[in-house]
Amino acid sequence: MIHICWVNLPFGRNHPACLEFVVSMSFAITSDLFYICGRFSVDMIWMAGHVGRKNTMALTGMFREKRRERNMPLLNIRYDLSDTRVVSPEDMRQQVREFMETVMGERRLV
Repeated sequence: MIHICWVNLPFGRNHPACLEFVVSMSFAITSDLFYICGRFSVDMIWMAGHVGRKNTMALTGMFREKRRERNMPLLNIRYDLSDTRVVSPEDMRQQVREFMETVMGERRLV
């Protein structure tokens, strides 16, 4: 039997069938991501995470756990799509620069 639920409806995400769906989808997403990483010899992962979305933070946490098992660097670029005052484009560039310099050990070219 296939469980179908509306994750974004109030109280829907608390239903046991819905939680089972979310957990299985999260496992599938992380499995697919690391399959792609292995297939294409990826040496780092960049994710974009909207600062106002809790589901993005949860998914990032799952990716963090899985990437630790594989010793894969992960950059979560924080942004706010609707308000650049919260995180400006320059702030996003700075996040990338800091990640590349501190985690990947690369110098800035320009």
